[in-house]
Amino acid sequence: RSRVHVTNASGVRGLARQATTHLRTRGFDVVGIDTERGASAMATEVAVHAGPPEHGYRVRRALGVGGLVVRPDSTR
Repeated sequence: RSRVHVTNASGVRGLARQATTHLRTRGFDVVGIDTERGASAMATEVAVHAGPPEHGYRVRRALGVGGLVVRPDSTR
């Protein structure tokens, strides 16, 4: 199972919770959610910090939106 952390940077209230519910019903393990206050992202970004990029493609397909960015976690 892919582990996912959802961050809402859109400025739209409740979007992280909606995405979390959507992903969990599709079998993803959502391990955390955050809101970036003051942000106003115009697009969805799926960032892969660990594991193969295919995990990010699965998340993107489940959401039906977003670009994929592979950004390794430097703390690992």
